[in-house]
Amino acid sequence: MDVYFYLVEGKPYFNVTNKCSNNCDFCIRNNRQTMEGQVLWLKNPTPDADSIIKQIPSDTDFCQEFTFCGFGEPTYNLNAYLTVAKYIKEKGGKVRLNTNGQSDLINKRPTALVICEVTDTVSISLNESTAKDYQRLCKSDFGEDAYKAVISFASDCHKYGAQVIMSIVDIIGEEKIRQCQKICDEIGVKLRIRSYISDTECK
Repeated sequence: MDVYFYLVEGKPYFNVTNKCSNNCDFCIRNNRQTMEGQVLWLKNPTPDADSIIKQIPSDTDFCQEFTFCGFGEPTYNLNAYLTVAKYIKEKGGKVRLNTNGQSDLINKRPTALVICEVTDTVSISLNESTAKDYQRLCKSDFGEDAYKAVISFASDCHKYGAQVIMSIVDIIGEEKIRQCQKICDEIGVKLRIRSYISDTECK
């Protein structure tokens, strides 16, 4: 059975698609099939909202944060995301979206407003300090246009009231980290510097 709802260290996560517009060199799904023993590769790449909600255990405590992450880019299944996120919010929970920030390109329309109506925190992988370096690392289906779209999406989400956190990995070097910090400062969002996890640590 496909796994749409899963736990990581006891915290609730949703896996709503395996589709992604990036093919990042460092992505954990390049090296593993599971997360805490749960296989996250889906036979149905875009499950509907009802199927996802049905997997939430009946004894779930909704007074916590629910993260949409999984083995794909959640906004590839935007309608299901919006419906499930709304359900979580109505139950009193908080919603975090982990995203590559390319939703507008994926869905071919502005999406930040509808996302932020049901999302408390938007965590966006910035990854690099320039469009060229981002494309080299992330290999987006949208080419170098992706980087500008990521920054624009982050700015829009901030404008619409979500807490926005952009993330990078510490191995890109101090100068690039400073450039990324400048980008975040200019649009008024936070920068999170994550520690690099090697392939062997992922397995």
